Amino acid sequence: MLTFTLRMLGVAVAVIAVALWALLNPTPNVATAIVNGVLCLLLVAGCLAAGTRQPARSFWLGLLWACLGTLAIDELDRRNMIRSPVFPQPLASMIEEALPPIPDMRGEPGTTVYYQSSSRFPLYFYSFGEDGTPASHGFMRMDEALLEEIGPLENLPHLKNVPRSHERSTICRYLLASFIGLLGGILSYAMRRRADRRLAT
Repeated sequence: MLTFTLRMLGVAVAVIAVALWALLNPTPNVATAIVNGVLCLLLVAGCLAAGTRQPARSFWLGLLWACLGTLAIDELDRRNMIRSPVFPQPLASMIEEALPPIPDMRGEPGTTVYYQSSSRFPLYFYSFGEDGTPASHGFMRMDEALLEEIGPLENLPHLKNVPRSHERSTICRYLLASFIGLLGGILSYAMRRRADRRLAT
């Protein structure tokens, strides 16, 4: 029992560490990984709920429905179809506000910073005004990029590695849904074990 507890504690610490790292590094690549990871978790939970016995089945069912329910409520809230004063958007916003702010992109006045892009336009740029804040931004075609004489595109940082507040919001919403799913799974597991003990006596 002690080994099982220590193992679970280690997994919990690792999951929390990954979640904090993702929230502190909210790049598009990280956001995509978190979203895909949560969706894969739901798929695995559905398969294990169908293929395992009780009480493990209760855990996976609780995780699946709690996580799906949170994502569904969040989507309905963002579409203004329902409005919840506490859950889940206000809770996610509270978590975001407790995190260190993402530094505003700043640069030398009058300069332009270029990034690689995976869109049909291969280049993305930020032009900075006199106060060093972005004055304009957008995509550039290849012929426009060649005229700028910025050098090989492969030497430029990729836009997907630039932290953004929008990506942090996405990461926070999906991580919140997964943690609520885990709590739902634990609660379902505990209730099933309690019911089994009552039946045994």
